[in-house]
Amino acid sequence: MMENKQRENLLYLYDLPKDAHQVAIAKTIFNKTGILITKPPQIKRDIMRPMYNAFVNFDGHEDHKEQGLQQCFEKMRYFDIDGKPCRGLKFNKNMLGANKETLNKGNNLFVKNIPKGVHSDEDVHKVFEKFGEILSLKASKNEDHSLRGYGFVCFANEDAAKRALDSQKDNSQFTAVKFQPKDPSQIHKNLVNNIYVKNIPDGWTEEDLKKIFGEFGHITSLVQRSSEIGRFLFVCYGHPSDPKNYTAGPEAAAKAIEKLNGKEHTFKDVVGTLYVKAALPKSQRDQEKKKEFLKFKASKKRCNLYVRNFPEAWTEETLAEIFSKFGEIESKKLIRNPNGSSYAFVCYKQPDSANDARNQLAQQPFDGKTLQITNYEIKEFRELQLLGAKEKTDFDRYIFEQTTNKNPFKDLNNDPKMTQLLQYVVNMLTQQQSTQQMGGLGGFGPRGGFNNKPNNRRPHPQQQQHQQMPMNNMPPQQQQQAMPPAMMAPTPAPHQMNVNQQYTSQTAPLVSLIQPNKDYKQRVGETIYKFIQGLAPAERVPKITGMLIELPIDQVKQYMSNYDTLKSMVAEANALIDQNEA
Repeated sequence: MMENKQRENLLYLYDLPKDAHQVAIAKTIFNKTGILITKPPQIKRDIMRPMYNAFVNFDGHEDHKEQGLQQCFEKMRYFDIDGKPCRGLKFNKNMLGANKETLNKGNNLFVKNIPKGVHSDEDVHKVFEKFGEILSLKASKNEDHSLRGYGFVCFANEDAAKRALDSQKDNSQFTAVKFQPKDPSQIHKNLVNNIYVKNIPDGWTEEDLKKIFGEFGHITSLVQRSSEIGRFLFVCYGHPSDPKNYTAGPEAAAKAIEKLNGKEHTFKDVVGTLYVKAALPKSQRDQEKKKEFLKFKASKKRCNLYVRNFPEAWTEETLAEIFSKFGEIESKKLIRNPNGSSYAFVCYKQPDSANDARNQLAQQPFDGKTLQITNYEIKEFRELQLLGAKEKTDFDRYIFEQTTNKNPFKDLNNDPKMTQLLQYVVNMLTQQQSTQQMGGLGGFGPRGGFNNKPNNRRPHPQQQQHQQMPMNNMPPQQQQQAMPPAMMAPTPAPHQMNVNQQYTSQTAPLVSLIQPNKDYKQRVGETIYKFIQGLAPAERVPKITGMLIELPIDQVKQYMSNYDTLKSMVAEANALIDQNEA
């Protein structure tokens, strides 16, 4: 019961552009409804779809209960992000696509012939709202958010839908018909009767091809072409005598694809493995290619290793020599960047080989460098991970900025006591920094303090000041002579280490603490923050820090174990921010 009540406060958002992010959605909701959402919108990102969807939870906004919240949902029915029309719909279990009873009612209309001058769902809504209350409306869109010329309208009752249908006699702007859900037995009507064929052996003539493909049905046309990739052809099927028979063509095409695609076929002692697929428009064909490519890369994820931080002298032959000990290598590639960094991919034929190589070679030193090995992650998915981490940081900052006073110190200049206090704090910080530069002595350092004294007693403030003042006024040579020998640090002082040494000395103790279900993010963020300051613009340091601490644990361990890895990930995050701000 509680779950159903919470779902009533959900607003679903559709047709979001791919560059839409949580803050943009939150700002749009605030501008249209006045509600400052505190829960981040959950964006469903499917890289295979041209647009994204999301849902927003309004639970907890007591000041917008019942009718007030419903009015807010109505204001969000149609909106735009960066000029791209989007739509919103309050959760309604009766509107779910799986609810066949709702779909079969007479209040659903299919609308076609939408004029080109109509640019959004809201424009279509204005045409049909005069016939009655509209529960849901969707205009089908292209990837650039232009309308395809058709859509769907669901009225609150059948009478409104009937009035819209009856108005067709007087209104030729749109064509509306009663919506008929797809019948699985009639699915062939949505299939094509035209197929595309490539990888044709040289020994097969056009007549041979007609005989091969004629086995599956009546060929109405066969067109052969040649290009730099070789010969290809289009085969169109149909009924031999009945042009109104719309099932024969798609059925024959489906059989040809099933029997010939990717399978060896022998004809006149010539063996060929044909590529046979449905002939699609270029946009759909490109999407199909991308889908197949991503599917192939995903299938090789467990076999493919990403390797970095290896010696500069290594070559692909070196990789083969070291990694071939764990199994047969299918492919390998070493890439050197202009900035001097290098990385490599090693793909095994079996996932077990990749797993053994990763477990036995990861963190193993070679010529003073420690290998870093992970399973290859598809670039598109990796970018989504970084984007998700960046979004969380951006949304938290947005909520903080909206819920706090943006200038809490505006009256400090008028308070002389506060000015004196701030000056005192500045002097103390300066003194602490000076003490740390002398080797971390004096009791003011982060690991120092008075707990190291045997009696664990804090000296009187005046005594403390008296003891330290001479040290601050002495020249550096005399300061060193004044230090007791037992307090001389045997290791180099922080200012004598290079950046890599400083980073390792501070991050190495934390790596073992980075475990699931442990609160490690704050300590990691505090540690890497000052190093990111030297790698990114000042205004982006907090954002990039937030992005990095939200990455998966294995990636956090990688950059905490190696400064070069941190630099690489900071550069990647910085590039992603540039891309989003472009």
